[in-house]
Amino acid sequence: MIPLGDLTDEEFLSVERDAIRRWGFYEFVKRAWLSAGLEATPIIHGWHLEQICTHLEAVSRGELSRLIINVPPGASKSTITSVLWPAWDWLQHPSRRWLVATFDDTLAWRDSLRCRGVVRSDWYQGICEGRTQVATGDVQATQSVWNTTGGGRRVSVTIRGKGTGWHSDIQVIDDPIKPGDVLGDPELARAAMERVWAWWTGTMASRRSGPDFARVIIMQRLSEIDLVGRILENDREHEWTHLMLPMKFEPERAARTRWGGDRRSREGELLCPARWDARAVSELERDLGSQVAAAQLQQRPAPASGNVFLRSWFTERWKSLPMDFPMMAISVDAAFKDKAGSDFVALHVWGLHKGKFYLVDRIHDRMGLPETVRCLQALTARWPKARAKLVEDKANGPAIEQLLRGKMSGLIMVTPEGGKVSRANAVAPLAEAGNVVLPDASVHPWAEEVLEELVTFPFSRHDDDVDACTQALIYLHDHAQPTYLEAMRRLAAGEVRLGG
Repeated sequence: MIPLGDLTDEEFLSVERDAIRRWGFYEFVKRAWLSAGLEATPIIHGWHLEQICTHLEAVSRGELSRLIINVPPGASKSTITSVLWPAWDWLQHPSRRWLVATFDDTLAWRDSLRCRGVVRSDWYQGICEGRTQVATGDVQATQSVWNTTGGGRRVSVTIRGKGTGWHSDIQVIDDPIKPGDVLGDPELARAAMERVWAWWTGTMASRRSGPDFARVIIMQRLSEIDLVGRILENDREHEWTHLMLPMKFEPERAARTRWGGDRRSREGELLCPARWDARAVSELERDLGSQVAAAQLQQRPAPASGNVFLRSWFTERWKSLPMDFPMMAISVDAAFKDKAGSDFVALHVWGLHKGKFYLVDRIHDRMGLPETVRCLQALTARWPKARAKLVEDKANGPAIEQLLRGKMSGLIMVTPEGGKVSRANAVAPLAEAGNVVLPDASVHPWAEEVLEELVTFPFSRHDDDVDACTQALIYLHDHAQPTYLEAMRRLAAGEVRLGG
């Protein structure tokens, strides 16, 4: 086969369509970049673009039906996926219907018009010999909806749009959420991501047609509970292929798929130095900040080092506990009433010894009210010196108190002050000083789950362990006065009795 780059435009236009198919999508992209009037400057080649095209081509062939691609911003993903891919695919499948979604009307219309411009170009019409054209006189044609003479269609929608009535053979989700909506207040960010999830599982789930229906998501990561995070968490049947290409190579996270993957081998190797050299990446990291850079550049929604809590603060781990604790407490983060049985519940046992706070025990599972009460009773029996039982006075907390009042001593209903983030920041200095000690993983493997939630907070999928932790640390710290500790020591030694 003659290399594409060795052909003149006239020779290229005379080649049969089956030869174009053999060249593949990436070769089409390289030629279309300038020939179709799409861009004024040449494409900056890179193996990452070839890998993106290879995986999209596998979708076109029917080998892939569920594909996630995570790449940094500025990787030409929209031009390749939302503009050029439908145009190339119509050369092989002229009647294919496309539904392309993004977070913004302006972007949706821009890429729709650019795709239409490619199809109308003399270069493209020379390739397809006029077989695929933009349909004229189409009464429903708009800047977001248009058809082809081959029976194809391209529809653009936004996350806030309904997309009602438009079924598709291939769905393309190109950045479903605006980065600015995920930065700032965690509660507002969570609400924005919940809207995207509801749209994905509701509106978009019903906009399909035929047994060969395919879905492709291409985006930068923003949070552990963004669309990709939620899909991967629920992908128990491993239906999705995940091509994840961070700006700097991380060997332990290298993407490997049936169709290729990350071609780098050295830690920190850049994705495309010709486009982003070391200086440019450094400037990006500085401008974005560690949290955003980790998400958007590295496709890791929280910095490896941590956010509110840094990983380096938890280097000390216990393999054997101190002989005695002057103070111990059980801390319960209960499920909300309307989520009982489906939400996670965390019960922690913490002990204070010589100024250090030890996470002694933990129960963590999806459970409703009866199971939560039984677990609290079990921990009370296992750790009788944990006389304070801290239960947040919301969600199922009041119901727990009602069931156990008179049956269990030491129940303390806690009314939290401030939000989750402010409470985490209040105890962060204790961790920074090395005074918060988690179990060694060889003793309790679940310690790594707790650590990951701490260092990814407030952008982790769940925050029940963080809530149980901060509740216990605030209580123990505020009651750790010398006179109080001495009274507790004497009580534990039997030197005094309650009421005596």
